[in-house]
Amino acid sequence: MCIRDSTYTDGTVETGIVDNAIVNAYDVPTTAAAGDNQDLCAVSGTILDGNNPTPYTGVWSIISGTGGTIVNNNSMNSVFTGVLDESYTLRWTISNFVCTSSDDVDIVFNISPARPSDFIAALTPVCLESTGNVYGVTNDITVTYNWNYTSSGATINGTGSSVTIDFDASATDGIVEVTAENSCGISAARTISIEVIPRGSWLGDYSTDWFDVRNWTCPGIPLANTDVTIPNGANFMPEIAVPGAECNNLTIESGASLTISCLLYTS
Repeated sequence: MCIRDSTYTDGTVETGIVDNAIVNAYDVPTTAAAGDNQDLCAVSGTILDGNNPTPYTGVWSIISGTGGTIVNNNSMNSVFTGVLDESYTLRWTISNFVCTSSDDVDIVFNISPARPSDFIAALTPVCLESTGNVYGVTNDITVTYNWNYTSSGATINGTGSSVTIDFDASATDGIVEVTAENSCGISAARTISIEVIPRGSWLGDYSTDWFDVRNWTCPGIPLANTDVTIPNGANFMPEIAVPGAECNNLTIESGASLTISCLLYTS
């Protein structure tokens, strides 16, 4: 029997049954306090913070979680080790024979976020004034992702492990960066260098046709404000056979050529 205090009163005699068995009465022990919950990062061990059970005895027990070890179950400040990315509930119980008081504490061994995976989508080079360029890494549902472009003229759309990036007319070469974040912090960045190419560099991989978009470094034939370069070494040199070709500045490298066989053109 557990008692805090008791009073015996010598009252009147009553008829009844007498049991001569010995009854033991014990004080209720000190109220147990297991300490504050612990939400830890990048470690798999900690020191427990139970209160002093004196003059009674205390014992730790694991209520939930796998792979945990209490080094000294009877020490209020025992070392406890566990497994990364695992949550535990421990109980500190103070006892005076059959009388007990218990309190629980939650301990979580969190993992610091890992650097995002290699890019599974990453377009480079890209064209000025191009939109919807996809960049992505393998998704990890335990983290959030932060995206950044180190140079100017780029707009990042969306969140998560995959985003699209638009490069406007002022965009310059830069680096796409992505980091992973959780309650333990931010990872190292996964990066890729981006080359931004303007319209107007002739490739000549398909034909001599000025108006075939496949012959230009960026999809789309030159516009009136496009500076055009015709490099040497192309498989096909450009020819303009019908009106409508236009550009801003035109550079024809040594060994390259441009054939104009129509009567009307602008340059």
